[in-house]
Amino acid sequence: MNNLTPLALFLLLGTTVVSAEVPSLGPGASKDIPAFKLAFDNRFENSTKADFAKMLNKQKITVESWVAGINASGVEFLCLGERHDNKFRQRISEQILSRLDLDVLMLEANPSEVKKLQEAAGVGGPVNHLGADIAGVLRSAIKRNPALVLSGIEETKEQELARSNEPKQQRDSSIAENLMKSYAPGKRHAALYGALHCGRNSVSLSFQRPFYQHVSQVIDESKRVNVLVVVDSDWNNKFSVYMNMLDLNGESFVLPDTSLINPAVFNFNWDLKQYFDNYKTIVYLIE
Repeated sequence: MNNLTPLALFLLLGTTVVSAEVPSLGPGASKDIPAFKLAFDNRFENSTKADFAKMLNKQKITVESWVAGINASGVEFLCLGERHDNKFRQRISEQILSRLDLDVLMLEANPSEVKKLQEAAGVGGPVNHLGADIAGVLRSAIKRNPALVLSGIEETKEQELARSNEPKQQRDSSIAENLMKSYAPGKRHAALYGALHCGRNSVSLSFQRPFYQHVSQVIDESKRVNVLVVVDSDWNNKFSVYMNMLDLNGESFVLPDTSLINPAVFNFNWDLKQYFDNYKTIVYLIE
């Protein structure tokens, strides 16, 4: 290992990318029923939109430079919060994993499932996993990193059964436990999981703690990053709608540190602000 039509990738950089289910996805917005757009218009005056776009344009860097920075850094763990969707995975594979130096890719699957996925990816053709094709993800990561290790850290049936009698024990606790068992200090790991599991906070996870929150207590902040991936063309996602309404020059970009965004530019639009609060880095990909 060297010393995340448009798509948005969110990355929480502690020192970790993304898309499972994205926080605060609405149930019914579309180009025909732009409910989120109306809410945005009602709360954001044109001047505020301009300030928000100006702030993002000031903070953003290119995707290439961001990945290069990760490759040259001491980051050991990236939580790639994905959404189980073909377009998400295609963009992640093309613009992130084809450039990212990795030692271990951790998947939302148990060890036996990972072995089958790896074998299928080697044969060729699509490889379904959690309702979407993951072949491009695996092939891009392996092509970039021929010695890549694939690791399954999903909760096992035994763990699920054991926690059925432990109300305080949750699925994400099991995932965190499996992750730490597979974690090798000095190596770079990326966990491709639903974005909610990569968040700082328990948004829409029935009050359970995201596994990233567990991991953050063990892996030093300077060596971890969590990322959220959002497909910009998906009008069921608030962030995508908001970004489409701003003047961002139509380019892929990365906001490497969301804490540098002045809270005032959100103008009390808390549902938008939670994206920036929950992930340290946002990667926004244009098709």
